[in-house]
Amino acid sequence: MINVGDLDEQVDQLLKEKKAAKKRGGIYVDLSKMGYDKLLGSGKVTHRLIIRVASHSKSAAEKIEEANGKALETENSRGVRSFEGKS
Repeated sequence: MINVGDLDEQVDQLLKEKKAAKKRGGIYVDLSKMGYDKLLGSGKVTHRLIIRVASHSKSAAEKIEEANGKALETENSRGVRSFEGKS
């Protein structure tokens, strides 16, 4: 698990390490590939993030949406679920 605020603070380092990429006017991060299975809502989001993760809290999705980003859920045993915020 990781909080949106912690992720937001790590954006520059993730870009340097090529664990994140600038795409479509936002910063794309696949948390599943980084070993995280859930995104929680503690902290501030200051970047336009496009996050792919197995699951996320409602507050995490709301904070990402408020920063004009998107929270996308990866495929799970019940099929594909996704939540997309404002574009």
